[in-house]
Amino acid sequence: MGNSIFHIKTTEALKGASHAFSETACKIIVVENLKTDVYTVLPSWLRRGPQPKDCGLFHFDSCFSLDRIKQTWQGLSESVEGALTRCILQLRKGSINEEETFLLIYSVFGVALHKTQDFYTHSNWIELLSSIADKPEVPTWEEAIAIAASGVNPGLESLLEKAYTVAYRQKIIPPGIKTHGEMNLDGPDTAYAKIFAPCGKTYYELALITASRATVEWSEKLRNWVNDELLWQDLCGCSKISEKTQKIYGRELKEILDLSRYGKKINLHTISAYLKWHNFNSGTSKQAVCALIKRN
Repeated sequence: MGNSIFHIKTTEALKGASHAFSETACKIIVVENLKTDVYTVLPSWLRRGPQPKDCGLFHFDSCFSLDRIKQTWQGLSESVEGALTRCILQLRKGSINEEETFLLIYSVFGVALHKTQDFYTHSNWIELLSSIADKPEVPTWEEAIAIAASGVNPGLESLLEKAYTVAYRQKIIPPGIKTHGEMNLDGPDTAYAKIFAPCGKTYYELALITASRATVEWSEKLRNWVNDELLWQDLCGCSKISEKTQKIYGRELKEILDLSRYGKKINLHTISAYLKWHNFNSGTSKQAVCALIKRN
């Protein structure tokens, strides 16, 4: 759980999107984003949220070919669109209230963003694309695929064929594939993160910039899928979330960060921090993950 700061910084890019999310909305999305790591790591006898095998689907790991990466991106998009459509339909039918709807949407979005942001820290994407970038900025997945399809950069398509994400908890690792431990950009202090790209920035700095831009891209996708401008404005403004719930999420963020300080090693400190975590919205988190894995 040592990559919490990366996910927080990149998710906060939503505050600078074309229709900016409020501070409170970002905070809720961040909490739901970080829960992916919490639920994956902690043992079942401590857990009050989704199961590890379910949350494990929302890390971007062990995709050893370009085709597999494409399938994973497509699956994620279909999952989010389907989950949002069902959620909004429930709201229209009156089967869930507005606050429940908003929290579910924030949760779905947070989980999706975790996987999106992981791609840029758990792959060789930054290494590959920074080698041809003529400025301190690497194309996002969406941008690179569009450029390759346009034919403007003939060499890009062959470069993308070399893309893969790290092996994580794999019994058999294909030749040429590096593990998460060998090649991750979760924090600025790993050996891989400290490598300087030709533009003069480290791989970690480029991953942070690229994942932030990809986060904003996903906010535009979300806006299109919501397809209701008034609802979208309310989502960005967090206008349907009570003050009580807002305060709870503020407290939860502090508690999750306290939990993340102890990393992935289960010890008395980790268990104590977890038990102090209120995990107020675990029911909605379960519902969001279940809604997503219907298509993932």
